Amino acid sequence: MKDGYYYFKSLDNKSIDKSLGYISFTISADRHLLYFQCSLNKEKLNNISHSKYPLELYMSPVTYITNTSLFMGKFSSFPKNRLFMDSSVSFLHSDFKDENLYVIVTAGGRTILFSEIHSQILVTESPKSQDPESFGVPFDPFNTTNSSYKWFIHTLKANSDATEIFRRMHIHPEMFAKVKVSGANFMPDTFIRTAYYALRVAGHILRGEYIDPESGRKFVVVGLPGWNVRTKRRQAPTIRIYARWITAINKPTEISSNNYNGYWLYYFDYDSGNPVRAVLKKN
Repeated sequence: MKDGYYYFKSLDNKSIDKSLGYISFTISADRHLLYFQCSLNKEKLNNISHSKYPLELYMSPVTYITNTSLFMGKFSSFPKNRLFMDSSVSFLHSDFKDENLYVIVTAGGRTILFSEIHSQILVTESPKSQDPESFGVPFDPFNTTNSSYKWFIHTLKANSDATEIFRRMHIHPEMFAKVKVSGANFMPDTFIRTAYYALRVAGHILRGEYIDPESGRKFVVVGLPGWNVRTKRRQAPTIRIYARWITAINKPTEISSNNYNGYWLYYFDYDSGNPVRAVLKKN
């Protein structure tokens, strides 16, 4: 399957109806995680389903639930809630990574809507140029004197924008879940969710490039805007034990600057895309 936006069909009328809603996908660079957003028209779903059962979302090789179907999530049935889901599922152990697939919306086990995600690509794939230097606006919030660093700012409007940037940088934020740290249990999407929170708070992320002058090893740095609350462990995400904090000296004028005072910097190996723990060199 490919990244993109897809629309649904109902069983009664098997033609694409954009008014029913949409689902969008972004697959991690190593195809381990599948990030998605799904939004459905609540009024139309109520008219179609005629059911008191909650709505559930599955990925399936057919238009109904089987023992190989992948459960993606359940929509809240509270009257005032939107039928919207922003989440991720593990794609590592699925048996149908490259087959034609369906996303199905069910109520009480009965399919209400389905989407043929192999034939409705409406968004082009990422640009062919995957060089991190080819995108972003140069901006240095730290007045950096170390010439081994370059900094770029990315103003974002949606969670999918952040995921796209990670994919273009060939980094694997979900690999934090495989890092063994005493007392820390990282969920597969911990870094992604932390990035989404920073996006909502400050509307941007910082991207850096660092080349070690001694070894020549290259790193990609992701800077998530926020506050230094390292001492308040109950309030700080566990993932921050892997980060380096730097207070911002400069802030972009086009972004609200009152809701953060610096960046948590996360380092990734440029070649493998895996996270590494930043350790400052001793003089």
